[in-house]
Amino acid sequence: MVIDGKKRTFVPYKGWCVDNMGQLVSDPLMHIYEPPLKIVDDIHKFVNSTEISHKHILYNVLDKCGKEILSKWVRKISYVTSLDIYLIEDNNEDELLEKNNYKFFNSNEYCERHNVITNAGELLSKDWFDDIIVSTYGYLKVKRNGKQNLIDLNGRLLLNSDADFVSNYNGEFAYCCRNGILYQVFPGGIEKEFKHLEVCNKELFEIHHKEYTRMFKWMDKISERTGFDYKWNMLFLDKYQLFDQNYDQIRESLIAGLLFVTNDGETKLKDISDKTLTNFSFKVPDDSFFINGLAAIGVEGQYGLIDPLGNIVCEGFSSALWAPQGIEGAPWEMYYCRNGEEMHYYHGQGGEFIAWVHDFLLHNQIAYLLEKDNIWYYPDNNNMVRLFEYNLDND
Repeated sequence: MVIDGKKRTFVPYKGWCVDNMGQLVSDPLMHIYEPPLKIVDDIHKFVNSTEISHKHILYNVLDKCGKEILSKWVRKISYVTSLDIYLIEDNNEDELLEKNNYKFFNSNEYCERHNVITNAGELLSKDWFDDIIVSTYGYLKVKRNGKQNLIDLNGRLLLNSDADFVSNYNGEFAYCCRNGILYQVFPGGIEKEFKHLEVCNKELFEIHHKEYTRMFKWMDKISERTGFDYKWNMLFLDKYQLFDQNYDQIRESLIAGLLFVTNDGETKLKDISDKTLTNFSFKVPDDSFFINGLAAIGVEGQYGLIDPLGNIVCEGFSSALWAPQGIEGAPWEMYYCRNGEEMHYYHGQGGEFIAWVHDFLLHNQIAYLLEKDNIWYYPDNNNMVRLFEYNLDND
């Protein structure tokens, strides 16, 4: 039973519930976090037209007076609940197709640009970037011309000049890399040299599994054969060996500069300087990454959440349930962990409850649901909010 006492009837991507009169109404739990500004589209142009259009639907944001904020409508706008901002993505695909009579275009002419609208209804930067991705602690990662930087919500860049790589901001500083030297970068652009990285002889390593992020190729997993054992290190920027020592296993976290590292049976969170951020050992479920700044972990058969600094946000729960949102290209999936067991659901599996939770998580950009005594909670500003009572094991 959901805490508001209303019955739910699952309708894909709408989340209907039943009101006191037995009528289906829009589920208020699908809109816990309402954007302050309205995102609008031009789909009515296609609906009302008798002609077949080759163009894409475009979007804009209206300010509080109902005025369009962007002078040019764009391909995609998404509201980021945690930062109260709007990510903008645009490209020139329609223009190129029209120019070439909708037959083809040269891929070298394709251009994609990104920006941000603040909650005040203003563009974050006069410059548009090749990519923008949500980072941590009030920063966004930006990429342009093959280089990277961090920008805060006032439009100020952290680095005075873009670098080959920049990690997430940890509340005090970020790491950046230029010409094989790792630096700590503090607010105001002050940089402190931290470490010279060694060029890696790739012939000594077996490429175990290549991984790319949405933004840039920053690491490849590699393993070094030592007898019958495999030891792991990281090939950083496709050139440098990141760690001085090898480990039993290394996993990406989906936050730039943070890794799940296992050695001697203990898994801990490390940053790219090899600093350990957790003073305890934990298990990371196979498909757990940082989602909206939180990662699910298991400790002695129970589950909790940690933040990017390795702090425990909550612990002592019997179950964890999440969708891999934020992972580009991820299909419809849900993950459920209980008593050390991990279950994986694809679209159509798990029943209406799993489908409703999937919609709830994605609509509200909520990272996880956690359960204790059949009561399910979601995290909100590091507080656990009670949502409903349900025994998933009875399904």
